[in-house]
Amino acid sequence: MTPWDWTDVAQLNFKNPELRKAMIAEMQFWVKECNIDGFRCDVAFLVPRSFWEEARIALEKDKPLFMLAEMENNKDIDPNPPGYMEKAFDAYYGWTLHSASADCAKGKITGREFVNKFTEARALFPAKAMMLSFLSNHDENTWNGTIEEKYADKWQVFSVLNYTLQNSLPLIYNGEEANNTKRLLFFEKDPITSWSDTSRYAWYRTMNRLKHTHPALQNGAWGAKEEVLKVTGGDENIYAFRRTGEGQTVTVIVNLSSKQQWIQSVGDRTLNGTEKTYVKSPVTIKHIGQGMPLDAWGYAVIVN
Repeated sequence: MTPWDWTDVAQLNFKNPELRKAMIAEMQFWVKECNIDGFRCDVAFLVPRSFWEEARIALEKDKPLFMLAEMENNKDIDPNPPGYMEKAFDAYYGWTLHSASADCAKGKITGREFVNKFTEARALFPAKAMMLSFLSNHDENTWNGTIEEKYADKWQVFSVLNYTLQNSLPLIYNGEEANNTKRLLFFEKDPITSWSDTSRYAWYRTMNRLKHTHPALQNGAWGAKEEVLKVTGGDENIYAFRRTGEGQTVTVIVNLSSKQQWIQSVGDRTLNGTEKTYVKSPVTIKHIGQGMPLDAWGYAVIVN
């Protein structure tokens, strides 16, 4: 018996204690013999939460592990999916953030609607839970379109959010850094044919360095919380927030619309165009008086 049409796997009976022991023993092999640091568990929501909790206790007798569940608010066998993040897993897939961002980039929803959708989805999960954030992955690239198809030239503003939102864990899919525009076959060997585009290398190096080194962007229970900021200037499609850690801050302002907007202040801070920006709106515009311009789909990451 197999779930759905997945003929390469079997439907296991997790009510059987002996099966659980056998499955945990297989996982322990990889931890003890191969010294891995964690597991990415495919369709974790189709396995009872009690098994994952039991497995984690057994596995962590040797060392702490990182557990990633390929799931979000999937209620197939458990009416409380966020419960998987309480004891079994550290991180889940941000499917809502991804799908809503792609819809926003295509004009199907407004920037405000996009923010509301992912904010509501995140609020369902424990504060300590990390959200795997992505522009693409193996499923999305094959079945739903490449980054170019989904975002066109708007990809950077959503990448900024993937790196800076509270407890966001950014994923870079193979070939993304080389601007792969090919839908890769799912079940067959299908190599990326060109690695010659290096135009995105600097972007990812910059964002990776910021994420790894700035204390305000740490993840987990010890990570800095996100403070949504009131914005003066612009319309409801401007979104701004600040994160603070170890006395240092990162302020993020994004323009989730197709028109240039002028921002006068965020929170208690008046902008004058002299802020130290780590990354900023791709098109440089001369500052005129007080405020900061954000191009269509522009962004600013202000580091202090």
